Amino acid sequence: MAKTAMPEFLSLHARMRLLRFGLLFGFLAVLTGIFISIIYYQDLLSIRRDAAAFQLLLHNFLKIYASLLVFIGLCTWWLILNAESRRVAHEETAKQTQLLLQEIDEHKKTDSKLQQAMKLADSANQAKSRFLSSMSHEIRSPLNSIIATPISCTRTRRYRRTASRPWKR
Repeated sequence: MAKTAMPEFLSLHARMRLLRFGLLFGFLAVLTGIFISIIYYQDLLSIRRDAAAFQLLLHNFLKIYASLLVFIGLCTWWLILNAESRRVAHEETAKQTQLLLQEIDEHKKTDSKLQQAMKLADSANQAKSRFLSSMSHEIRSPLNSIIATPISCTRTRRYRRTASRPWKR
């Protein structure tokens, strides 16, 4: 309907906006006209014998209705823009929510990889500690025997010297 009822030089978005405006404005104008007509009709019935008052009341009705049509037009345009603004804000919120959810998923993946790396580093650290403690034992045992032999020899010589001379202690 927007393609056939509106001019071709307007974009489809502008045509849809104008169509929505026209339909809403027409509905509100008719509804307002009905309500004001009911009020003025009762007044017109009461003064129908006085032609001047009848004409004055009819002109006032038209002036008030025209003023209300301007106000209705402004309010209708505001409603159309407000609805579009809400729709765009909702779409943007949904888009940002999707981006945040994707970022959260990426953080979870990164956290998972970090946890795996931490576990791997801890197991490597434990393996290193076991290796160093066993290597330390393997190195210390021969060194202790190497270091202990001269010390025990020295002690043995001292003992022999003191044992052979018991009176010099």
